[in-house]
Amino acid sequence: RNYFTLTIALFVISPITTGMSMQFSSVLYIFLIAMIVMLLFHEKLKNKYGYFFLIIGMMTSFFDLLTYPVATFGIPIILFFILENKSLKEGIKDLIIYGLAWIVGYAGMWAGKWILSSILLKENMFIPAIEKIMERTGNETINGNFTRLTVLKLNTKMITNVPNILITVIYIIYLSIKAIIQRVKISFKNIKNVLCFILIATIPIAWYIVAGQHSIIHYWFTYRSLIVTAFAGLVFITILLSKKEIREE
Repeated sequence: RNYFTLTIALFVISPITTGMSMQFSSVLYIFLIAMIVMLLFHEKLKNKYGYFFLIIGMMTSFFDLLTYPVATFGIPIILFFILENKSLKEGIKDLIIYGLAWIVGYAGMWAGKWILSSILLKENMFIPAIEKIMERTGNETINGNFTRLTVLKLNTKMITNVPNILITVIYIIYLSIKAIIQRVKISFKNIKNVLCFILIATIPIAWYIVAGQHSIIHYWFTYRSLIVTAFAGLVFITILLSKKEIREE
């Protein structure tokens, strides 16, 4: 079932356009390769996922041009929870640990670039880098100030087109009918233990809040971060409307 959810979520990033663009495809290839590795070697990776997400963060920093980097964490971590079937408490713990590992890899690689360029150019590249970070995380453009709500609206508007809405509604109707036929009972335990997917769904929103200026100027491609929200939301609904057993906390 979750193969369908990923397929639907991929529509968010305009897969044909993304696949034909070197700038936009790097993130797509990173998270797809990461998912393949996880599916093939999940048992061997069980005690090494911290290093795994660290490497993914580093690869994202190296190859991506600040398009929709959070997808390389959000999509694989969703697959991780699908494979592991964690309780809420364990899930939040893993989400924090692996999230920090990805951030360290991502930010560390950026810092490495600045250190190397400072050595080669014999100039402190940290100063312009920090200035650029302050600019990109600010709330001002050449057109004036903006709010984070405006950032979210612009990015969300890019994915709320008729085809995306239609295919999502059809899928949810299908799940609902199937759940009624199978007499699936939605319990509080089920809702509680899949809340990690809702937390993951907010990752792009957090990114838009932090990188506000960047996300409003380049909303025409930063909207692709919302693939994480779409995938997490669809998986949440799919599990909720299925008979899959969910571990108690």
